[in-house]
Amino acid sequence: RLGLGRALLPNPNWVKRAEEVLQELLRLAPKHVEGLMELALLYHSSGLKSRALAMFRRVLEVEPENEQALLRVAELEPPPPPEPGMLKKLFGRK
Repeated sequence: RLGLGRALLPNPNWVKRAEEVLQELLRLAPKHVEGLMELALLYHSSGLKSRALAMFRRVLEVEPENEQALLRVAELEPPPPPEPGMLKKLFGRK
C-alpha cells in the first residue's frame, strides 16, 4: 500500500486516492512510520498545516527521535505567546 500511495502522489489528479491508500495502510498498521511520514508530507505540501502537524506528532509518538518529524513540528508549531512586559504585569487587568 505504501508503494501504491507513493506511485499515485506525483499525479495531481490522484492525490486524493493516494491519501485514501495511505489512510488505509495506517488503519491496518497504525505505527507504520513511513506511511505516517508520507501522509504528513502530503498534508504539508497541500497546505493542511494542522493535519500535517498532527501526523508529524504521530510519527514522533512511534519514533521520538525522527529528525525530519522533529524539524517539521518545530517549523509548524505556532510560537508561544510573548511574555507580558513589566508594566502590563503591574497594571494589567485581571
